[in-house]
Amino acid sequence: MREIGYRAVDRIVDHLAGLSEQRVARRATAAELAAMVDEVLPRQGRGADDTLRFFFDRVVPGMTHVNHPRFHAYVPAPGSFYGTIGEILAAGTNPFVGSWLGGATVSSLELTVLRWIAEAVGYDASAAGLFTSGGSLANLIALASARQRFGAATANDVLYFSEQGHQSVEKAARILGYDDSSVRRLAVDESFRLDVDALERTIAGDRRRNRRPTLVCANAGTTNTGAVDPLTEIAEVCRREGLWFHVDAAYGGFAAISKAGRRRLEGMQLADSLTLDPHKWLSAPMGTGCVLVKDRESLEGAFRAEADYLKDVPRD
Repeated sequence: MREIGYRAVDRIVDHLAGLSEQRVARRATAAELAAMVDEVLPRQGRGADDTLRFFFDRVVPGMTHVNHPRFHAYVPAPGSFYGTIGEILAAGTNPFVGSWLGGATVSSLELTVLRWIAEAVGYDASAAGLFTSGGSLANLIALASARQRFGAATANDVLYFSEQGHQSVEKAARILGYDDSSVRRLAVDESFRLDVDALERTIAGDRRRNRRPTLVCANAGTTNTGAVDPLTEIAEVCRREGLWFHVDAAYGGFAAISKAGRRRLEGMQLADSLTLDPHKWLSAPMGTGCVLVKDRESLEGAFRAEADYLKDVPRD
């Protein structure tokens, strides 16, 4: 195992050390890229060395290297080597968190790091939350928590999104049972920020039609332009109208670690729920999202389940 592990780490380090000499990306059709890694089902094992050669010689050359020193194209950020070691530790110890007895220390550590993140960005440190595979799942969990507060999705409900918002929030709404008539895509101003006047007019119009406004999703950094919506103003509208205020800060939320960034993101701390992506600004490995929810009962209620095999779970 040591020999295999050392060889794998050597290949990883060689790859990272030689990134600047590699191409950032390869232009090819989907079929051409797929053909680079296609082969018949192997009937016998070929060993670790063959697998390492296959991965680094055939898979990696077709990848877009988002941690390349000349990669500045879009959102995915470079991971750190400490993140690499973290992945090795996690996979090597293989923690099981499907039960309390199996994963109490790991789950407790997750809650500790979530509290650190909340404190770092100026959010409520007592908020509930969890790590996810990315911002899309975090948005889904946040919307599910909001639905828990207002009850089952109905054709009468209305959710408000910026036309510049991430497509995952609309997908989350559909998954949770909201149809297209429940989704309002709102206009933005000349700076691509959600138009608060348009939001207020649309809410008022929906109430006149006896619809039930429930949620507004604002952005702390849109994927298209990096625009930050007027978060404090939107929070006030949500407070006055009794709506759930969600902020998708997957792109820019961690800028709040700096003083200038926190001023730019003023109002983010007022959100009922917050999506963040450690695999962007924090250089965690890809597949590290985060959701924070102030209303613990809404989050727990949306996902609570009972089963005989979970009887080791303490009531607290």
